[in-house]
Amino acid sequence: MEMETLRSWPLARVLQVLPKAYPQRARFEKQFREMCARLAALQQPDGLWRARLLDQQAYPTAETSGSGFILYALAYGVDELERDWWKTGAAVGGR
Repeated sequence: MEMETLRSWPLARVLQVLPKAYPQRARFEKQFREMCARLAALQQPDGLWRARLLDQQAYPTAETSGSGFILYALAYGVDELERDWWKTGAAVGGR
């Protein structure tokens, strides 16, 4: 999987434990939203992602473990940040 996947779920975990009053929290939330929006746009019709996010034809088989990590991050976004904004990507992947 590419860097977006590798960074999305750990960043979700950081946001879970980072105090709401932390001075730089808004910066982390912005990065998280941007990353997850990009990942949601790359989700395939079957609800999964491919191992090569930016060159999906190079390895067209669905990648389940990486997709699970992405869904973990999206589910955090649904639950904690902006339910309406995240709803589409997480709902499709969570079939």
